[in-house]
Amino acid sequence: MKKLISLLIFLGNLHFYSFAALAQVDPTSSLLLKPGSAGSENSDANLDNGRYVVKPVAPTQAAKPIKRWASPTAPKVEKPDPTSAADGNSAAKQPNAAQASSAYANHPALENSANPVANSENKNFSEAVQAMILGGDSDSIGHYKDKLQPDDPRLNILSFSVAPSYLYIDSSSAYWFRRYHSGGPGISTSADIWMTPFLAIDIGYFTTLAADLNGDPTTSRTTLVDHRYTSVNFLFRKYFSLSKKSPSLTFGFGYNEYQMMVAQNEQNRIRLQEYGLDLSLRLAVPTGPSHAWAVSSEIIPKMKVTEQPTTSSAQSGGGPTAYALKFSIGEDFNLDRNNRVFWRLSHRAEKSIYTGNATAVDPATGATPAGVSVTTGATLLELGYSWGD
Repeated sequence: MKKLISLLIFLGNLHFYSFAALAQVDPTSSLLLKPGSAGSENSDANLDNGRYVVKPVAPTQAAKPIKRWASPTAPKVEKPDPTSAADGNSAAKQPNAAQASSAYANHPALENSANPVANSENKNFSEAVQAMILGGDSDSIGHYKDKLQPDDPRLNILSFSVAPSYLYIDSSSAYWFRRYHSGGPGISTSADIWMTPFLAIDIGYFTTLAADLNGDPTTSRTTLVDHRYTSVNFLFRKYFSLSKKSPSLTFGFGYNEYQMMVAQNEQNRIRLQEYGLDLSLRLAVPTGPSHAWAVSSEIIPKMKVTEQPTTSSAQSGGGPTAYALKFSIGEDFNLDRNNRVFWRLSHRAEKSIYTGNATAVDPATGATPAGVSVTTGATLLELGYSWGD
């Protein structure tokens, strides 16, 4: 009995150690393959004929390249080879300025963003100039017009005025040729072309119809004379709100000219022309939707005065210094957007000082004065009608 138990234990241990030894053998060894001669030279062939077959590796596809958008960069400029500088070949390798500029010109990204700071400054400057002259860009001006009431006169592009007038001039001087009183009816016209509600070109003209002045120092003879005023101005207008009752301030500058025309055969009178740069300022203060008071002032800081000969070639002197000031007040009555009536009273004061002696004897005193001074005042009353659209 004991021998039988010992035999069973021996067989169990033998079986256990045989399995442990087999578990430690490399599974890729030929021991796991089909039996054959140990150390046979055809062991490689036995691998192909055995029950284990090597799975073929599937061919892998090459990864597709990822396309990337190239960022706008400056065109590459080839640097000259320092070793070839001595041979004179560097000039051939280095592109000239025309090629470099053409490369930049053909590159849209570089053309628009070569200097963003300069582009921004130019844009800001152009916008500032446009806002100062036109009152804003086209979009902002269009939005401004859309907010106005349909019967607002600011929507008018053209305005034309005509006014029967009366002019009186008083010129005082120690020299007979520049001393006179004159007056008579006249007609005043003006046309305004509004490119925007804030910018216009104004053209004005006035002429007397039957004015006269004294033509002889010793008699009461009178002679016909024509007084003419011409002006061309740029007007810049500013409103303080969108309401029709909003006050407005208008600044203008341009050319102003005055002419006194007498007959060419006059012996004791000469013709006169005065012109210069005119600066003006006008304030309109509405008291209601259809009524407004208006006051304005003008100045010609440096006026050119020329005395034109007739039969007489008398001159008051040389190098005159002259200026002119003008003040006016009036009322506007707006009947509707297109029609308006107004009245206006204005006075213009001028001062001219000559150097040296006059060129002709004064027919009233028989003397030749020196340092002639002339002070002229012109008062004009207008009652007119204005049409706009």
